[in-house]
Amino acid sequence: MLASEVCLAQDAAPANDESASQPRHGKDDYSHPTVSGSQGVKSTSMKSSFTNQSDIKGSSARKADIVDKHVGSRIRERRREIQISQQDMSEILGVSYQQLQKYENGSNRVSAGRLYLMAHVLKVDVGFFYQGLPPGEELFKGKVEELDFVVPEINSLPPTSLRQALTDLVQAIKESEKKGPTDKTQ
Repeated sequence: MLASEVCLAQDAAPANDESASQPRHGKDDYSHPTVSGSQGVKSTSMKSSFTNQSDIKGSSARKADIVDKHVGSRIRERRREIQISQQDMSEILGVSYQQLQKYENGSNRVSAGRLYLMAHVLKVDVGFFYQGLPPGEELFKGKVEELDFVVPEINSLPPTSLRQALTDLVQAIKESEKKGPTDKTQ
């Protein structure tokens, strides 16, 4: 299900929002607050089929990097600014507080869908989390130059079996790298 297809459903929570009396949401239930006057935060629920990378066997999720650490620090900064505890935020998002800690310290990546929900909860635009990062050219120097060379070369090939063979070769190399080095000295 795409993020654009996420259905909103209003919880029947009382206006005084006793979090202990509210039902716990499953991992596919995402909640976000709406402010209801002076009575504080009230929860609304977003049911979706988003999955965590850890739910997918054989996932090739990359290691967190400088961008993940920056995004995490911006999440923590904004959460503290509007005085939402880690426990409350994690309950609203439907994750454990430990998972929220991992997002905030940058050791786990935040999916696009979850980042969108966090932006809504924290009442900021998604771009807020990226403010202060250096331009992409500085972050990915060297990697971009490699792609600037390889992609046009592959695209210049006629759409034949040679082009497909090259694509298959790159995929095979990628798969063998996932498996790790093999010892062929037997």
